[in-house]
Amino acid sequence: MGCRPAYQINPPLDQMSAAIERRQQAVRAAFHADLFLMATQLDEVRSATEIPPPPSPALDGLRLQPEYVWPMAAMQSTA
Repeated sequence: MGCRPAYQINPPLDQMSAAIERRQQAVRAAFHADLFLMATQLDEVRSATEIPPPPSPALDGLRLQPEYVWPMAAMQSTA
């Protein structure tokens, strides 16, 4: 007679791999992977601090005097 397995498992591998592929595409779309890939393939890559912001029309012509204050100094002045 011989030994036989108690259960014969035949999973639908083609359906499972299609479901995995769909899930991977959904994750890529949710995290905008195509945009990050495009940005990494640019010839000239600059960080956000290297790109000057456009001037605001409301501040055009005004001379600004920024005052830089460390967070610790700001906390000490309020105490």
